[in-house]
Amino acid sequence: MYAGICLRILYLVDGSRGLSFYLVRLAGGLLFLAGMLLMAWNVWMTVRHEKPRPVPVPAPAPEPAAPLITAPAPLPAGAAVSGAQS
Repeated sequence: MYAGICLRILYLVDGSRGLSFYLVRLAGGLLFLAGMLLMAWNVWMTVRHEKPRPVPVPAPAPEPAAPLITAPAPLPAGAAVSGAQS
């Protein structure tokens, strides 16, 4: 008779020890479900959003004219030319 009572008590104690794990599992499941609902809402709002309208783009400003390339100035008399040997 007492063996049955002891087994019941042990079963209840063992079940109460596992309760915290089930609560953590429930919290994780609720976070997962909330994430799925948030994703579904995001997809729905993206799909139902109106199509983008074209935006007028202003013409780019003209680039300044490049300076004319002229011949280099002549060397002064008696100046050494690089690379030349004397």
